[in-house]
Amino acid sequence: MAVSPRRREIAMTASMPKKSPTNTPVRPTLLIKTVGQLTRSEGEMVKVYVGPSRTCWDLHENLICSKSEFFEKGFRGGFVEGCSKTMHLEEDDPAVFELFVDWLYGPPPSLCTKAHDKKESWRHLLKWYGLEIFADKIGQDGLAGWARSEYEECISSIMHYRPQVEEVVFVYEMCSDTSMFRNHLVETSMNAYLRWGFEDFGYWGDMMTCNTSFAEEFGRKLKWHMELKDAECFKPQCSAHKDKPEPKKFGLISGR
Repeated sequence: MAVSPRRREIAMTASMPKKSPTNTPVRPTLLIKTVGQLTRSEGEMVKVYVGPSRTCWDLHENLICSKSEFFEKGFRGGFVEGCSKTMHLEEDDPAVFELFVDWLYGPPPSLCTKAHDKKESWRHLLKWYGLEIFADKIGQDGLAGWARSEYEECISSIMHYRPQVEEVVFVYEMCSDTSMFRNHLVETSMNAYLRWGFEDFGYWGDMMTCNTSFAEEFGRKLKWHMELKDAECFKPQCSAHKDKPEPKKFGLISGR
């Protein structure tokens, strides 16, 4: 009895040796450790005293050294701090260091949960300026980025925010020349000055005399902006390029 080609194909397939299953490639072990792994009980604790008040934090050595070469060299680089497991940061601000600890054991929640008083907002914002300075000191770009994002979150909650003299003095005397806060203070100050209805020239005088570098950068930026064509200005309000906005009219809504 003749065998059909189809049956012959099936029989040959069944008689062929089965291939061994493909082995799944073994993934290399990740070198990055989680916060939970770094803070297990077998890890040593270190003490960090901050500010003239010597405010003390007990922190996991594994964690703080994994996040910053500054602390790794201090606690594991053959210095006296490595033997005593104690470090003194007398020139730093405890309020700023506390923000660092929040970030260290994070991810921290947003700390700007409500609008701040417009006149006193600068007191709160100084912490973020200080945190950027501390991040530069310990060489931690991620911490500096978090400081800037939280700063922007705070600014967004302040209606018609305009910088204060205290902010300008702090940033221009303490932050690095490359700090993004410098340009932001110039830009927001110029926005306030160009708004229709701005008449607080006492504020303007104080701002222009508080720091010569700020006044120079402001003048250069303002001149550049004034030379723009109307179509090139994208500020929502600008007395140099845009018509004065019509005052809002409020009327009674007829009841039904």
